Amino acid sequence: MARLFCIPGSVLLFAAFVLNLIVTISLPYLPALDVTRTHFDSGALYNGNLPMTELRFGIWTRCFYNNERDHTCPPLGYAYNVRVSDADRSNEVEITPPWTRGLALHPIATIVSLLAFALALSEHVTVALAATLTAWLASLLTFTAFIIDLILFGWSKHQFGKIDIGAHAATAPGTWVTFVAFIILFIGGLGTCCGRISDRRAQRKATDAAAAETAHTRDTTAATATTEDKAETEKAGSVGAAEGTSKAAGKSGWASKFKFGKKAQA
Repeated sequence: MARLFCIPGSVLLFAAFVLNLIVTISLPYLPALDVTRTHFDSGALYNGNLPMTELRFGIWTRCFYNNERDHTCPPLGYAYNVRVSDADRSNEVEITPPWTRGLALHPIATIVSLLAFALALSEHVTVALAATLTAWLASLLTFTAFIIDLILFGWSKHQFGKIDIGAHAATAPGTWVTFVAFIILFIGGLGTCCGRISDRRAQRKATDAAAAETAHTRDTTAATATTEDKAETEKAGSVGAAEGTSKAAGKSGWASKFKFGKKAQA
């Protein structure tokens, strides 16, 4: 019964790890798995000099697309910034590093998800408990990363809306893949928890059955010993009575002979 819950739980934890991993890889290697993207209808410039029609935010970098759908991604980095201006460079907005710094929670959630999966492979009850707690921790981290993605989406929509460049911000596939990973992690942790409870119940039943068997064996042994002792006692009593009767008979015979001898002398 425990395996009925633990095996699906382990599979779910592995699936959640894979989902978190591909979101963590993100741009530029998986351009479809960005976390926020914005389309521009007219005259948007990246860093004040590069025309673009779309901007995508990844975990480690951002990529912008031109009219020919060619994309350019700056070097990878942690907590990057983005500057966008209109065509005549009269207005400019910026997404500063503090708004992208939280994206680094994605790889942390990925590592914890992998740890939860590794722990779930063990059949030891204590390790199964650790797997459950780790899975729920990974679930919490993944959900927090999902919230950070939504905050970045909201802030970029707010910032890009300040200038007249026809900006249309939207959540991207990476955000919703993260949300799915959160749900799977929670269910996977629940599965390993149910497996652990089943293991504990099975162990308790086995312990109770062993204790009952031991008690029954002890009672049977005690009853057998008591019966044997009683039989020995009765046997000893019978032997003693027989010996007493034999001695009494012997004394009576000697007494009769003695009386007969006296009568003969008289």
